[in-house]
Amino acid sequence: MTSNEQKIHIKTASIAGIWASKEAFSKAIGSGIGSEFSFLDIEILKNSKGKPIINILNNNLKEKLSNKQIDISITHDGGFAISAVIII
Repeated sequence: MTSNEQKIHIKTASIAGIWASKEAFSKAIGSGIGSEFSFLDIEILKNSKGKPIINILNNNLKEKLSNKQIDISITHDGGFAISAVIII
């Protein structure tokens, strides 16, 4: 987790949601977690209304996705965190 994420996501469920979101993002860009993408390449933050947003920290990835719309949804149910990321 980045220091910004640590400031706003302190509950265990929120941390699980971040993890699920980063996994979903890695799948949406087609790389998975590995040499092309790491968990520290993005951070999951919230806008002023509490909506989750993705802040891209990796400059190469930021340039590659600069003209794309990225939407994210995070939910929790039955002790599980579930996230979907859509890039268009």
